[in-house]
Amino acid sequence: MTNSERFLLKYKNPNDIKTVGERIRYYRYQANLTQDEVAEALGINSNTYFYYELGKYQYHPLDKLTQIAQILGIDEDLLLDDYYRFMKQGQRDSLLALYEARHITRKELSEQIGISPSTLYHWETEKTRIERNSFALLYPNGLKPFI
Repeated sequence: MTNSERFLLKYKNPNDIKTVGERIRYYRYQANLTQDEVAEALGINSNTYFYYELGKYQYHPLDKLTQIAQILGIDEDLLLDDYYRFMKQGQRDSLLALYEARHITRKELSEQIGISPSTLYHWETEKTRIERNSFALLYPNGLKPFI
Protein backbone atom coordinates (compact mmCIF):
# COMPACT_ATOMS: atom_id res chain seq x y z
CA MET A 1 0.00 0.00 0.00
CA THR A 2 1.40 3.41 -0.96
CA ASN A 3 1.68 6.43 1.34
CA SER A 4 -1.13 8.14 -0.54
CA GLU A 5 -3.42 5.11 -0.18
CA ARG A 6 -2.69 4.92 3.57
CA PHE A 7 -3.30 8.64 3.99
CA LEU A 8 -6.56 8.59 2.03
CA LEU A 9 -7.69 5.55 4.00
CA LYS A 10 -6.96 7.39 7.26
CA TYR A 11 -8.86 10.48 6.11
CA LYS A 12 -11.94 9.32 4.27
CA ASN A 13 -13.65 12.62 5.00
CA PRO A 14 -11.55 15.74 4.33
CA ASN A 15 -13.54 17.60 6.99
CA ASP A 16 -11.76 15.44 9.58
CA ILE A 17 -8.40 16.93 8.60
CA LYS A 18 -7.33 19.62 11.05
CA THR A 19 -4.16 21.11 9.57
CA VAL A 20 -3.75 23.09 6.39
CA GLY A 21 -0.68 21.02 5.48
CA GLU A 22 -2.60 17.77 5.67
CA ARG A 23 -5.46 19.29 3.67
CA ILE A 24 -2.97 20.23 0.97
CA ARG A 25 -1.60 16.68 0.98
CA TYR A 26 -5.10 15.16 0.88
CA TYR A 27 -6.15 17.14 -2.18
CA ARG A 28 -2.78 16.59 -3.85
CA TYR A 29 -3.27 12.85 -3.47
CA GLN A 30 -6.80 13.22 -4.84
CA ALA A 31 -5.37 15.05 -7.86
CA ASN A 32 -2.78 12.29 -8.28
CA LEU A 33 0.13 14.76 -8.28
CA THR A 34 3.56 14.50 -6.69
CA GLN A 35 5.06 17.07 -4.37
CA ASP A 36 7.65 17.86 -7.03
CA GLU A 37 4.94 18.50 -9.62
CA VAL A 38 3.09 20.91 -7.36
CA ALA A 39 6.31 22.65 -6.30
CA GLU A 40 7.33 23.09 -9.94
CA ALA A 41 3.90 24.49 -10.85
CA LEU A 42 4.20 26.92 -7.90
CA GLY A 43 7.71 27.93 -8.91
CA ILE A 44 9.14 27.05 -5.50
CA ASN A 45 11.75 24.65 -4.20
CA SER A 46 10.50 21.09 -3.57
CA ASN A 47 11.71 21.27 0.05
CA THR A 48 9.68 24.42 0.66
CA TYR A 49 6.57 22.71 -0.66
CA PHE A 50 7.37 19.60 1.40
CA TYR A 51 7.46 21.81 4.51
CA TYR A 52 4.06 23.29 3.57
CA GLU A 53 2.56 19.82 3.77
CA LEU A 54 4.41 18.93 6.96
CA GLY A 55 3.28 22.09 8.70
CA LYS A 56 6.85 23.20 9.38
CA TYR A 57 5.98 26.82 8.71
CA GLN A 58 4.01 28.94 11.17
CA TYR A 59 2.29 30.67 8.28
CA HIS A 60 1.51 29.62 4.71
CA PRO A 61 1.43 32.68 2.41
CA LEU A 62 -2.15 33.21 1.29
CA ASP A 63 -1.12 33.74 -2.32
CA LYS A 64 0.59 30.33 -2.30
CA LEU A 65 -2.53 28.67 -0.84
CA THR A 66 -4.56 30.25 -3.64
CA GLN A 67 -2.10 28.96 -6.24
CA ILE A 68 -2.03 25.48 -4.67
CA ALA A 69 -5.83 25.31 -4.79
CA GLN A 70 -5.77 26.31 -8.47
CA ILE A 71 -3.14 23.67 -9.27
CA LEU A 72 -5.15 21.02 -7.43
CA GLY A 73 -8.36 22.13 -9.14
CA ILE A 74 -10.24 22.83 -5.91
CA ASP A 75 -11.89 25.77 -4.20
CA GLU A 76 -9.41 27.58 -1.97
CA ASP A 77 -11.80 27.39 1.00
CA LEU A 78 -11.23 23.63 1.14
CA LEU A 79 -7.67 24.30 2.27
CA LEU A 80 -8.36 27.10 4.73
CA ASP A 81 -9.00 26.80 8.44
CA ASP A 82 -10.51 29.58 10.56
CA TYR A 83 -7.15 31.29 11.05
CA TYR A 84 -6.56 31.58 7.31
CA ARG A 85 -10.15 32.68 6.66
CA PHE A 86 -9.54 35.42 9.22
CA MET A 87 -6.28 36.41 7.54
CA LYS A 88 -7.88 36.34 4.09
CA GLN A 89 -10.60 38.73 5.25
CA GLY A 90 -7.88 41.05 6.56
CA GLN A 91 -6.88 41.65 10.14
CA ARG A 92 -8.29 45.16 10.27
CA ASP A 93 -11.73 44.28 8.96
CA SER A 94 -11.84 41.13 11.09
CA LEU A 95 -10.93 42.97 14.28
CA LEU A 96 -13.40 45.78 13.62
CA ALA A 97 -16.12 43.18 13.07
CA LEU A 98 -15.11 41.49 16.32
CA TYR A 99 -15.37 44.76 18.28
CA GLU A 100 -18.79 45.38 16.80
CA ALA A 101 -20.06 41.83 17.37
CA ARG A 102 -18.95 41.87 21.02
CA HIS A 103 -19.91 45.53 21.56
CA ILE A 104 -16.50 46.32 23.04
CA THR A 105 -13.63 48.72 22.49
CA ARG A 106 -10.01 47.98 21.72
CA LYS A 107 -9.14 48.73 25.36
CA GLU A 108 -11.83 46.36 26.67
CA LEU A 109 -10.72 43.57 24.35
CA SER A 110 -7.09 44.07 25.32
CA GLU A 111 -8.05 43.69 28.98
CA GLN A 112 -10.11 40.56 28.27
CA ILE A 113 -7.34 38.72 26.44
CA GLY A 114 -4.31 40.18 28.24
CA ILE A 115 -2.75 41.98 25.27
CA SER A 116 -1.81 45.65 25.21
CA PRO A 117 -4.03 48.08 23.30
CA SER A 118 -0.97 49.06 21.24
CA THR A 119 -0.58 45.44 20.08
CA LEU A 120 -4.21 45.45 18.95
CA TYR A 121 -3.56 48.73 17.16
CA HIS A 122 -0.57 47.21 15.33
CA TRP A 123 -2.77 44.29 14.31
CA GLU A 124 -5.51 46.65 13.09
CA THR A 125 -3.04 48.63 11.00
CA GLU A 126 -1.53 45.32 9.82
CA LYS A 127 1.95 46.38 10.93
CA THR A 128 2.15 43.06 12.75
CA ARG A 129 0.61 39.78 11.66
CA ILE A 130 -1.57 38.04 14.22
CA GLU A 131 -0.05 34.68 15.13
CA ARG A 132 -2.15 31.54 15.61
CA ASN A 133 -1.89 31.57 19.40
CA SER A 134 -3.19 35.16 19.51
CA PHE A 135 -5.96 34.27 17.06
CA ALA A 136 -7.01 31.52 19.51
CA LEU A 137 -7.29 34.16 22.26
CA LEU A 138 -9.46 36.35 20.05
CA TYR A 139 -11.64 33.50 18.79
CA PRO A 140 -11.57 30.67 21.34
CA ASN A 141 -14.53 29.00 19.60
CA GLY A 142 -13.35 29.68 16.06
CA LEU A 143 -15.03 31.96 13.56
CA LYS A 144 -18.38 30.16 13.41
CA PRO A 145 -20.26 32.77 15.47
CA PHE A 146 -18.77 35.58 13.36
CA ILE A 147 -18.99 34.39 9.75
